[in-house]
Amino acid sequence: MKPWLFALILAISFSILSVFLYLSFSNFIGDACYIRYIILAASITFAISFPTVFYLKNLNSKINSHKEQIIRQKKEIENQIVRLENFVKELEKEDKAKNIFYSILAHDLKSPFNSLVGFSNILINNEGIKKDKKIFEIVKHINETSNSTFNLLEELLEWGNVQNGVLVYKPKNELLINIIEAGKLYIKDKANFKNIKIETQCEEDIYAFVDKKMITAVIRNILYNAVKFTEKNGKIDISCRNEQNFVKISITDTGVGMEEKFIKEMFSKTINLSSKGTDNEKGTGLGLAICKQFIKENKGSISVESKLKEGSTFVIRLPINKDL
Repeated sequence: MKPWLFALILAISFSILSVFLYLSFSNFIGDACYIRYIILAASITFAISFPTVFYLKNLNSKINSHKEQIIRQKKEIENQIVRLENFVKELEKEDKAKNIFYSILAHDLKSPFNSLVGFSNILINNEGIKKDKKIFEIVKHINETSNSTFNLLEELLEWGNVQNGVLVYKPKNELLINIIEAGKLYIKDKANFKNIKIETQCEEDIYAFVDKKMITAVIRNILYNAVKFTEKNGKIDISCRNEQNFVKISITDTGVGMEEKFIKEMFSKTINLSSKGTDNEKGTGLGLAICKQFIKENKGSISVESKLKEGSTFVIRLPINKDL
């Protein structure tokens, strides 16, 4: 029942009750006195009832208006849910397409570039080609371009795997020397070309509780930068040792070093801080951002100390398994 209608019925009922009381008690009190009482009671009743009726009627109108508004909002929310569901479906389609794209990069592009890098490394170290300056410059350009493109491809794949959740953190006890040697193998040819000596001081029984793929990528990236920013005939030292509940890896080069403002921003993924190396090597600036993310995923830490024209030292700390 509507509120205003209920108030009206209540007022009428009150009036009927007053008449009933008059008829019931008219024999005990005077008619004139009771009529005055009836008139007063009826006046008070109607004075209270009619404003209440109009108030309740107005309130009911507002309630109906809000009800209609809620119904419209409900329909709008339902429409938004439908649009969101369609949007999610489109995102899933795009995600599948992106995964296919990364798969193409990994298989259809990586292998031929790897071969191109290998062959160009053989050519650039050939004594006969070195004697002909024009041919040597062409081969050198091919080697540099193929190397920089391959490195870009590697970094994009690693970054894409992290963003897509393809590369999942799966730690286990790993011999640290094996990870370091795998990283060294990646930059061996480039280091030989620049005649950069790499020395390693790492005991063979040092283990780290890490994801091997991630930490190998970290070592590879840092060594690549060390070679990139070290002059010819330079040196890179790698050392590792156990320190309480973690293992410490230090990679020190005799390169060009870095300014302090560069060091503060070098691990940022939003700023491209890539610059050319001592032999005009190119980079993307993604490498160190990937390193930071991989180290964080492995519950470790990474820091750097550097001075211009004196070289840089990257320090990595990784957890060890107490059960060993």
